[in-house]
Amino acid sequence: MQPRLPVPLLTAALLFSASVPGQDPATRFAALHAGRGPVGAARQDDGSIHAEGPTWQARFDAASARIEAEAGDAHLQIAALELRYLGARRGANWLPAVSEGDRDLGGREVWKAHGDTIERYLLRDDGVEQTFEFASQPPGNGDLVLEIAVGGNVWAPPSEQAAHQPLEFRFGDQRAIRYGEAFAFDRRGARVDVATRYDGQGRIELVVPGDFVAGATYPLTIDPIVGALLQPGGASFNDGEPDVAHDVETDRYLVVWRRTFASNKGIRGALYRGDGTVVQSLISLATDVGLFAPAVAFTRSLTENAFLVVWQQGNGISGRLVDAATGAMPAAAFAISSPGAGETDRRPSVSGPDGAMMVAWDRTLSGGSEPREIVLRDLYWLVPGNPNAITYGNEQVLQGVTSGNVSRVRLARSNVREQTGFETWYVNRAVWQRFWTSPAPGDHDIETASFRMKSGPLAFAIEQAPSLVPGASNIGPDEILPDIGSMASVYDDPTDLGYLIAWEDEGDVLAQRYDRDDWVGATFPIRATSAFEGAPAVGAGACEFTVAYLQIVPPAEFDVDVYAARVLPDGTVPQDHSLVDNPGTEFQTQARASSRPIQTSSSDRRNVSLLAWMGQTGTAGTGLNDIRARFFEPVGTTSSFFGTACPGPLGELPAIGFAGGEPVPGNDDYAITLTNAPANSLAVLLIGGGLVSVPIPGAPGCSLYTDLPLIFVLGAITDGAGAAQVALPIPCSMPVDAPVAMQWGISTPGWNAFGWITSNDLDVNWID
Repeated sequence: MQPRLPVPLLTAALLFSASVPGQDPATRFAALHAGRGPVGAARQDDGSIHAEGPTWQARFDAASARIEAEAGDAHLQIAALELRYLGARRGANWLPAVSEGDRDLGGREVWKAHGDTIERYLLRDDGVEQTFEFASQPPGNGDLVLEIAVGGNVWAPPSEQAAHQPLEFRFGDQRAIRYGEAFAFDRRGARVDVATRYDGQGRIELVVPGDFVAGATYPLTIDPIVGALLQPGGASFNDGEPDVAHDVETDRYLVVWRRTFASNKGIRGALYRGDGTVVQSLISLATDVGLFAPAVAFTRSLTENAFLVVWQQGNGISGRLVDAATGAMPAAAFAISSPGAGETDRRPSVSGPDGAMMVAWDRTLSGGSEPREIVLRDLYWLVPGNPNAITYGNEQVLQGVTSGNVSRVRLARSNVREQTGFETWYVNRAVWQRFWTSPAPGDHDIETASFRMKSGPLAFAIEQAPSLVPGASNIGPDEILPDIGSMASVYDDPTDLGYLIAWEDEGDVLAQRYDRDDWVGATFPIRATSAFEGAPAVGAGACEFTVAYLQIVPPAEFDVDVYAARVLPDGTVPQDHSLVDNPGTEFQTQARASSRPIQTSSSDRRNVSLLAWMGQTGTAGTGLNDIRARFFEPVGTTSSFFGTACPGPLGELPAIGFAGGEPVPGNDDYAITLTNAPANSLAVLLIGGGLVSVPIPGAPGCSLYTDLPLIFVLGAITDGAGAAQVALPIPCSMPVDAPVAMQWGISTPGWNAFGWITSNDLDVNWID
């Protein structure tokens, strides 16, 4: 869901995220990428409004808006989308878009008046958000339909019908902008799906069910799931086996994958900023005959932040560094594993970010046909700034079996530092798939072990010996395809460490929690229905997990969609089925999720993961495979202002606001601000779960927007400029669909009979 809806009325949001040129594309892009300047808007001599941000630019005239976005950095191709609001209808009642003027507000907002409808554009760092606003119920009966004309050089196929679905606008064969899967919710938090349709000829319709429109408590909000759907590999190659990692310190994501050519294979990558803009669209890490199964993790072991990419090459495991800021490769590829004669190492996994980088894989022994060992090795760069000065730890066998096989090992993406006397160790946990030959016809289970590593002799210790995961060791049902994520609020406190292991179990997705030493609590379902769900990918945010998975609804064998669940550290699953991608009847597989590296800094307290997967272009079995990716945040927010302030003794109109970022779960920096209030006065912030609009007796023009009983009452004293601020940290466990109203009251003795004036209201809602 998209956060930061700042308007108190009916809205439909569309976000455009990418880099945008001016008259000289090469000069413009170079300047934008180097400076990433502030967002702003200014009126031009011809009356139009020009707006730009760090990665986009837009032009607004009386009739339309044109937003320009970079579609690919190889040739500075420009995707342009033009929008023209046509109007809204409800039954036979048509509310046309008749422009009555426009203006920009404070450089961050542009809006146009169309009678009773306001078309508004919020200018954001990561793009432009379009909204349509209705203060009260539109006249008429039946569904409410908003119509928007689309132009520019992007295209999308027509929708077969109106449905709760996405529209994917493309520039050539590149996916550029996603729009759809909207929800409508009113001020009290009631919510309903909104249908989206596109005629393929330049017209979008958003359809809100009529019974919801009639019964809503206004204002009402329409919120599409919007944003960039990335296509790292393009659509012209046969790509697969993706993985993705996050550098939280510079907010960079690296997607890697395997590319298949006619006679050989390649390991490729694409580097993105956290807003989806491209830093480097094609990174060629290796090209050879036997390249498979790339994996990636973030490292800060060098002077500059980097990613370590590992892959299977021939019979061994190789790796290469990628600079997190630029996508450059500061050193050549290097060998990581040392298989003996006749041995084969496959399916590597890698973890960081500090000190020891750990790499794990499965090994097939000489003369064997199946992997019989899970092997570990750690790497160090002990000379800061020298990527060629690699120190290798010894290879360690985590588990060896004499029958059956072991495969698909996954490391938790983050190691955690542990100080023992004068020694520094790095703690981690691995999970893998175990196949037993008995009882016939055999059985798959999930095993795990925790361990610690450091440089030097005696540098490896198993903390918890390999053991079966509770709930993943039943004889008969196959428990397969495990993944693991880790989370800690304090980097160098392993006792704070929490792991989540998820796996596929006969068409369901199950999970088990672990702490540093052992399993915690009971096995619980992430998603268990009559449909087929499986192949989970675990991502860790700042304070909660995202578990992506695939779903097949029988009998649609080749129609596979991508979903994700929100999982709290205590094992609670507040939302188990948020749609990530449903492109139609396409086969999709191999989902992976980025994890936030555990770090000392408290910056970027978000729970966003970049999900990557393989999707098939064309009819199943006949098309090419491409890599797709999308940012996913388990909980989004809407923040909307409501009502009006009443004047103080000197005509002050107190205004509520917020600072410290968005109120996403886990944001400790969120704060509520007060401006334009009487100076040096007592101010009280009222916070309640009820949303009302009630005149206050004895205070002319003042209204109470926060119903009683209150959840919190927080006090402050305004400064000489009439400003104040109170901290309001948002807990990680913040429930969805829990609207909160917030309003300031300011003491003004003798000004009115009540002795107080009030600000306008800020409504915040958390949505999945």
